[in-house]
Amino acid sequence: MMIKRKTVTLTDAQIKALPTTPIDLVPAPPAGYRIKVLGLSMFLRCGGGAYTNINATYADLHVRLGNGDYSIWPLLLNDNAPTTDVTQVSQYFGAAADSVHDLSPRELSAVQGAATTGTKLNVINMQNGGSGYTPTAWDASALSLGMDNNGSGNLTGGNAGNTLIVIVYHVREKLS
Repeated sequence: MMIKRKTVTLTDAQIKALPTTPIDLVPAPPAGYRIKVLGLSMFLRCGGGAYTNINATYADLHVRLGNGDYSIWPLLLNDNAPTTDVTQVSQYFGAAADSVHDLSPRELSAVQGAATTGTKLNVINMQNGGSGYTPTAWDASALSLGMDNNGSGNLTGGNAGNTLIVIVYHVREKLS
């Protein structure tokens, strides 16, 4: 198994449209394989202007499988934390500053299976993470980046020079 690195650079228009138009990060593997994420880095170059229209009640940034199952929440739901996910999303996209956000292999594995309300959840353990997660559910599914803005539509503001660079470290794993 070889570790792969995929880099995707989103434009200002793509960042604004994340709530309604997810962006493919890693294409679907052949049938009988899945994509296993080992790490994720995001570099937001937002010095040109902050984003607005971030829902004040709930917002998240997530990586999703092509079949619709969530895989990772880089900016995550964490009701019991001093800094909630909405604050994290607002701080990340709502400031006219450059930001970095990393999820390492250690962080990804430390929280697998912790899919309960009020618990930091970065990754769903798809083998034990609850009903509906079966190997066939993630067979040959692509990974995409999207945003839930709680029905508030696309982001506004920003600047034509803003970019979001997403780097996904992954392996293609045979399901057998």
